[in-house]
Amino acid sequence: MTDGLLLLHAFPLDALMWEPQTSGLGGEIHIVAPNVPGFGGTTLQGDVSSMDAAADLAADAASKAGLDGLVVAGLSMGGYVALAFWRRHRDRVRGLVLANTRAGADDEAGQERRRALAFEPGSASSPPRRSPPLPWGWPSAPTPRATCPASTFRPW
Repeated sequence: MTDGLLLLHAFPLDALMWEPQTSGLGGEIHIVAPNVPGFGGTTLQGDVSSMDAAADLAADAASKAGLDGLVVAGLSMGGYVALAFWRRHRDRVRGLVLANTRAGADDEAGQERRRALAFEPGSASSPPRRSPPLPWGWPSAPTPRATCPASTFRPW
């Protein structure tokens, strides 16, 4: 086994958000960027997916890629997963990058903001809407790839 980089995506995107990093660094270091269950065409693991379950699935993806020691980087919701990864798989963490995230669970207002971001106004079953353009001249993000309502994710 070897060391590498584990990239954990933001909500409501999927692992494709890391494409510039994986293509730019992929020849220099080993990288794995899994999808959180319910994103990127993956299915949920039951009715509710927890950050702990996402962390365990990320650990499995890293193991399948032949990676043992990891610098774990999480953006937004990926930061929640990164913290869970650190708590559950601390012996594998060589470094931890937490970007635009927090250590506590979202309150009700935060959960509602996530639902509003992922879905058009109306019911939770409305189709996902397009995400806003990314900053700094990056190309516009594709349609969010969430396949489940935001309310099905619990940070802890």
